[in-house]
Amino acid sequence: MSSHSNSNCENGKCVKESDHVSGNVYKLTEKKTNTEKTEDKKTIEPVEINDQNSHKFFGHEYNMLIDFWAPWCGPCKKMKPDYHTAINELHSKHKEFIFASVNVDESSDLSNDNNISSLPTLIIFKNDKEVARHEGALTSASILKFFSKNV
Repeated sequence: MSSHSNSNCENGKCVKESDHVSGNVYKLTEKKTNTEKTEDKKTIEPVEINDQNSHKFFGHEYNMLIDFWAPWCGPCKKMKPDYHTAINELHSKHKEFIFASVNVDESSDLSNDNNISSLPTLIIFKNDKEVARHEGALTSASILKFFSKNV
């Protein structure tokens, strides 16, 4: 039984109704994209964290902002471009942070270890300790506000 068939999405978030969840985070990369002014603009993608590579990120006193999401979650899909916009703005000022994403349908251990019950969920970790959590979709401006309030 998948999380997709046992979910309830409303008011900007999806609530998990089963015990099956998993996580996958995107690898931090920089891409060059051409703008209309023919300038190169570097953008980053979230780091992919999952059950197989989570040992590289957790237990090392890293600072991280992680988006827990699922491909079937409407609010998660809506927030994805806002998360990308926000992390690209934050990256230049907070290079000590890892900006990551976890697909909960691919890493049940990681999702369960972090008590993920609603999607999307943003968690801020400082020195490997959770310092803030938000459940539900946010705009890029709200993500920036959530981050600055808690960092």
